[in-house]
Amino acid sequence: MGIFLKILHFLMITTVFIVQLSFGEYLKLYSINFDLLMISVVSITIIDGYLYGIAYGFLFGMLLDIMGGNIVGINAFIYAFNAFIASRFLELDIKGRLPMLALIIFSITQINLLLESLLLFLFNFDINIVELGREMLLKPVYSILVTILVFPLFNLGQKERWEFGFQNKEEN
Repeated sequence: MGIFLKILHFLMITTVFIVQLSFGEYLKLYSINFDLLMISVVSITIIDGYLYGIAYGFLFGMLLDIMGGNIVGINAFIYAFNAFIASRFLELDIKGRLPMLALIIFSITQINLLLESLLLFLFNFDINIVELGREMLLKPVYSILVTILVFPLFNLGQKERWEFGFQNKEEN
């Protein structure tokens, strides 16, 4: 069952990659901006482990750069780094709760935006501070909403279930 789920996750992230390439730019016209590939890489990191998350993040980030990135390798580095950050959050033993998943997605989205802007600035690209501020306010909200919709698809077939709310340590 484990290898079947890993193959299924690969097919799902491939589908997400195609959807993001097809519709991502059209949604930006309406100020709806989220990174579906980042959400998928973080979900795979949480479910399958950091090695799969880093490998998928690097592979699909490099494909995204080759197909239309400004600088080849930036998205590969950023998505692999996102998987690494998600694996560090998992060491805190916060699996199983959707508010913690929302915190992980919020944190990684902010790190993703700042890191991408810093790297583009270092490579002498112009960055718009006002646009960056607007994205830092809206992109995490959209990413968390999409995570609530997408994460259960990646979690199919898992024994561990994610719940709303926090754990109550008191037992009656």
